[in-house]
Amino acid sequence: MAKGTASAVDVPLCETFSCAPGDPRSVSISVDWRGFGPVSEFVFHDRPDGECFFYFHHTGRVRSADAVGTVDGATWTVPLAAGFIPTLEANTDGSVQRCTPG
Repeated sequence: MAKGTASAVDVPLCETFSCAPGDPRSVSISVDWRGFGPVSEFVFHDRPDGECFFYFHHTGRVRSADAVGTVDGATWTVPLAAGFIPTLEANTDGSVQRCTPG
């Protein structure tokens, strides 16, 4: 939870929508996060009643972070967009389902 990195080279921009002549066809992106402050942990269990036994378990940890990214070589500091809050997050999920033969 101290740091994180993500990158993608030549992400296509014109697969779903057409690009106008001269527009870039792809973009390269990288982002580095540096965590700070306390780590918040949470756990969620769900065990509904019914014909089948179903158990769902989710655990997670989240921490505030600073982030710096590059888009085609131009450096950006986060927040990149209004409402975007950079965080580092780690989650695990598990489930069990058993039904009585009918």
